[in-house]
Amino acid sequence: MDSKNKEIETEDHLKLLDERELARVRKEIAHYEKVEVEILERMNEVQQSIYKGNEKMDQFKLLMNWNQVSSWTVVLCCGNPASD
Repeated sequence: MDSKNKEIETEDHLKLLDERELARVRKEIAHYEKVEVEILERMNEVQQSIYKGNEKMDQFKLLMNWNQVSSWTVVLCCGNPASD
C-alpha cells in the first residue's frame, strides 16, 4: 500500500510540474504574440514611410522633368541666352 501512495504522490507531483510548464509556455506564447504585433506595426510604419518617400521622389522627378522641358522650350523659342 505504501508503494501505491508513493506512486500517486509521484504522479501528482509530475502533474503539478506539467501544469507549471504549461503555464510558462502559455505565458511565453502570449509574450511572442505581443512581440509579433509590435513588429507588424513597426513594419507597417516603415512601409508607409517608404511609400511617402517614393511619392516625394516621384514629385521631384516630375518637377525636374518639367524644369528640363521648360529650359528646352526657352532655348528653342528664344535661342540660347549664353550665345547672344
